[in-house]
Amino acid sequence: MGGQETYFATHPFFFSRRAVYLLCWSDRDASPPHAMEHYIQTVTAAAPDAPIVAVATKCDADSMVGAAGVQAQVNSLAAKYPQLHKTAIATSARDGAGVSALKAALRHAVDGVRDCKAPLPASYEKLIGAVEEAGKACVEAGEPPVMRWHDAVAMGQQKAGLQRADAALALSLLHDLGFIVLGKRSHAVAEGGSTGVSKGSTGAG
Repeated sequence: MGGQETYFATHPFFFSRRAVYLLCWSDRDASPPHAMEHYIQTVTAAAPDAPIVAVATKCDADSMVGAAGVQAQVNSLAAKYPQLHKTAIATSARDGAGVSALKAALRHAVDGVRDCKAPLPASYEKLIGAVEEAGKACVEAGEPPVMRWHDAVAMGQQKAGLQRADAALALSLLHDLGFIVLGKRSHAVAEGGSTGVSKGSTGAG
């Protein structure tokens, strides 16, 4: 997601509780000292228990000073935010340095996400298929892939054989897994091929 201030208000819309967050940072950028904490606060407000891994970018072999600066910020914030990985991973897109360490940190973080390796119930798989088909149908018709909340719940009941409460729970999980985006206001806008589901009384405007 864009790190520019213009995009700040849109970030929580795409946040999930069942995710691992990468906080990519460069000390070469002229960001104020509190800026990193702002991003962490934004994540923890929507996903209080989600792991956050800080990544020091642009750490080329001839310039590792950035890694030290990012680590210093992580050290100052780690006690306040226990979900923040204690070590900033220094990486370089130029020579690939740190990529193996970043992969290892991500695997460790993902393994700590509750039920991340548990298979989904067959009924949830059916709901995923139904949601994907509905989204494709909207796109083919030249419409945004958005549906009203009560229509999505009804789909869970009709297509997946779920009770109403279970359908609502399944939709919330699918949001957390990134299959759909749940809108908190009057409508939801889908990202990419995802389907937006509105909790409001109206559909997409």
